[in-house]
Amino acid sequence: MDLEGRARTEGASDLTLRKIAEIRFLTGILREAVRPYRTVPLRTILRVRERRNGRTVVRAPEAAEIEDC
Repeated sequence: MDLEGRARTEGASDLTLRKIAEIRFLTGILREAVRPYRTVPLRTILRVRERRNGRTVVRAPEAAEIEDC
């Protein structure tokens, strides 16, 4: 069970639940900002996957991003 679920189970106030959600959101932003490696956007991953399934064609730079990871 996640932190918000445990807090809700223990009867935490709405203010506390909002603060937990806010901290979780800000932590995600910070994590992305200090990530030591470049991540490939989900859209690019899906395009490459579709190309491999023969549904669509992906531009070469996008395919190269996936292969470099």
